[in-house]
Amino acid sequence: MTHTAVIGALLTQRGQEMSLREIAARLVITKGAKKGQPPLPRNRHAHAARARRTDSRRTARVRAGRH
Repeated sequence: MTHTAVIGALLTQRGQEMSLREIAARLVITKGAKKGQPPLPRNRHAHAARARRTDSRRTARVRAGRH
């Protein structure tokens, strides 16, 4: 699907009062090596945000001289 088609489908589903979680659960890759799989693991974003927070805290401690 093109970006325009994806946006159109998303707006249609939101118009049917589907939540973003419900819509995301229906997403599937249609071509390539990952065909049939969801585009992202479920907790990837939460994991990345947690990693950034931990790294930021570690950097701040090092800069303050508290290892």
